[in-house]
Amino acid sequence: MGPELLRAFLNASHETQAAFASRAGLRPPTVCQLLNGSKRAGLKAALAIERASGGAVPVQSWSSKPKPKVRLATAN
Repeated sequence: MGPELLRAFLNASHETQAAFASRAGLRPPTVCQLLNGSKRAGLKAALAIERASGGAVPVQSWSSKPKPKVRLATAN
């Protein structure tokens, strides 16, 4: 989900990968690898992307872990 959201953000903002990488404090090859799925974003990169995208690409979008299901307790 992270790569798709980042790609959509870059397309909508008409920003190049290199310009975004510079603003996010990442290397351009890293952004390219994240977009094509050959690299996964660590926490530091995910936080930088979230900040640089104004929250459009949240940290959670880079997690592959399924969200836990919450069960509500019922009164008997």
